[in-house]
Amino acid sequence: MAYYNLQVHSAYDLLNSTIKYKELFGKLKSDNQDSVVIVDPNMYGAIKAYKEAKKTGTNLISGLEVKLGYGISFLTFNILCKNERMFHKLFELSTRFFERGRVIVRSFLAEMKDF
Repeated sequence: MAYYNLQVHSAYDLLNSTIKYKELFGKLKSDNQDSVVIVDPNMYGAIKAYKEAKKTGTNLISGLEVKLGYGISFLTFNILCKNERMFHKLFELSTRFFERGRVIVRSFLAEMKDF
């Protein structure tokens, strides 16, 4: 049975990880893992991760960790890419979250209904 880590943070998420892509994909290859999900609160390293995954033959699923305003608190969850269109949408969302800090759940869900 294969093991796949569904929530890996990279060095681009300074608060949660220090692992660099080259080290990560090297370790995955040595452990015979052919897939990984990288979820950071930004998309700064997404292209670099994609290129490194291609070099090692690893299947990469990119994701974005988001915090959505909910009343006086917030919800944290991960959005995973299922296609190239979604990948581009995550870049847009990452920029918006960085600019605003947080987004309201209702408006976010309405926008994401087509994905």
